[in-house]
Amino acid sequence: KQVFMLPGKQDVYIGYSWESKPGEADEQTLDLHVINNYRDFHSQTRGSGDWYFQQEENPGSVCIRAYDGAREFYLSYAQGQWRKDPSWYDGYFYPREKERGLSDREDAFHSGVLALTIKSGSSVLIMGSLEQPDAVQTLKEAMDELLAYREELLERAGNPEHPAVKRLVLAADK
Repeated sequence: KQVFMLPGKQDVYIGYSWESKPGEADEQTLDLHVINNYRDFHSQTRGSGDWYFQQEENPGSVCIRAYDGAREFYLSYAQGQWRKDPSWYDGYFYPREKERGLSDREDAFHSGVLALTIKSGSSVLIMGSLEQPDAVQTLKEAMDELLAYREELLERAGNPEHPAVKRLVLAADK
């Protein structure tokens, strides 16, 4: 599993790659449960039996909106089937918030499940975005874009040779 963002974009890329071992099946099915929330940084969400996020399905994507006028979240995929499964997860637990002494529970909305099959030796890419995407890249295309950006950063920093300096250059960009 690979999770990354590309610079200058409001997109999160989640890639899955799989290699079967001898004696294993040549393909596997993944059920990816999508959990959404819509709030500011300091608030908490409390679910309600009469509040379900809106969903608009299109081929290869689903647009999820907490309510009329709320900003949309787009989930895009090149393969797979979307199954709506609207329900609330009550008391969703955040262990890091507990460590910080903050309120550590809230409700989260389960929009649905993206079911997809991945064949041995292949990859799939799912993209979450705040903007409607034009097209879904392949995992290789997205990773190539990320690697090219990192190479450009290192070049602008004078192509440092020491591995620790390279890591510092890349970390400074975050």
